Amino acid sequence: MTTPDTPLLEISGIVKRYGGLVAIDHVDLQLQPGTITGVIGPNGAGKSTLISLIGGAIAASEGSIRLDGCDISRLPASERARAGIGRTYQIPRPFLDMTVEENLEVAQYSIQPFIRAAEARDERASLLDRTGLADVANLPAHALPLLRRKRLEVARALALRPRIILLDEVGAGLVDSEITELIALIHSIADPRTAIVIVEHVLRVVRECCARSMVLNFGKKLVEGPTLEIFANDEVAAVYLGTGTSTRLR
Repeated sequence: MTTPDTPLLEISGIVKRYGGLVAIDHVDLQLQPGTITGVIGPNGAGKSTLISLIGGAIAASEGSIRLDGCDISRLPASERARAGIGRTYQIPRPFLDMTVEENLEVAQYSIQPFIRAAEARDERASLLDRTGLADVANLPAHALPLLRRKRLEVARALALRPRIILLDEVGAGLVDSEITELIALIHSIADPRTAIVIVEHVLRVVRECCARSMVLNFGKKLVEGPTLEIFANDEVAAVYLGTGTSTRLR
């Protein structure tokens, strides 16, 4: 039974082992509706592994994941999507020969197989407008430049009507002007009913979008708190830069 204090998502003591390698080591995280949380850390810290554990692409070795009070730790990725977890990938994975709108249609019917055609069409039109893709709705996904493919990744995640949105390095490969557009897109999809998690190497995205952040290092949680405090933390700067000079972390 949930209460007003129940986190939307609660990760408790999550562990992922690959033989003798511990990729995620007893990490805890709680997400409340209406929040945007950053997950940062150096290469190999376990950030994308954590996203895959939440989304169900890989199974945890230990620990639990609860969505709205319900344990989803053993659910496959498809069932977690139906339960309300949507995600993007660092390298976009659209159906390349389908149009932009058809990609959204596939996502819609994967969780709502009996949705009325008119309702689905209206919902897609709204998503296309919301993500800046209305003008390319009839283009095949393979014809889109990288930023548009990133937008399509976000749109496909939104088509799942998610309560948790996992954005896995959506800033990767984009130039600064495109990052500005991406940040605006993230702010536009924020909703008081959902929680967003951003795994990102582009620290500007985290700084401008996330009120709170968590830092991973060698699979362990190093620190968690308000993002601006995290960015001013000497220990965090040392992890990223090999130095205690926090002013260099931008």
